[in-house]
Amino acid sequence: MAGCSWRVYASKNQANEIEVKVLSERHTCIDRQITPRETYNTQSWLWRTVPQHLFVTQEMAIREILESIQFNYGVAVNREAARLALSSLIHDRIEHQQQQFLHLPAYLALLGSKNPWIHTALHTTIENSCEKGYRSCCQRVFICPAESQLSFIQMRKFMALDGTFLKARFVQTL
Repeated sequence: MAGCSWRVYASKNQANEIEVKVLSERHTCIDRQITPRETYNTQSWLWRTVPQHLFVTQEMAIREILESIQFNYGVAVNREAARLALSSLIHDRIEHQQQQFLHLPAYLALLGSKNPWIHTALHTTIENSCEKGYRSCCQRVFICPAESQLSFIQMRKFMALDGTFLKARFVQTL
């Protein structure tokens, strides 16, 4: 940066390795412009870094990413770079969840093969998606191990159930 006294002086030694000769300790430049090409403004860096500190949801504000990166790394990130990273992380998370739902039948079959007394039920619906034609969508899954079935025999005839309401991209009741 123009006006900054921070410098690094290096040269190659006889083994063709680079040796640092002089390194000044501090930058004197203040309020420098954030350029979109700096490492912490690249999509690949943000894409790897943000999920380490934040759980990305559709309701997340760009400000949360900016504050998290500033707090954890001490650098200011370009707002547009953070917006693009948030958009791609949400899209990737949604695709990952959709792929995981496709594995439910195989998971239930594996559970049944390991424990033949387990009770499982998978309820799906057929959804008409213009882009992909007809596809099966998971509506609910029920798993009751044999141990739970046996304990229910000893219980009184009263049962109360409650749900946990998920508010992510897939609004569901657990």
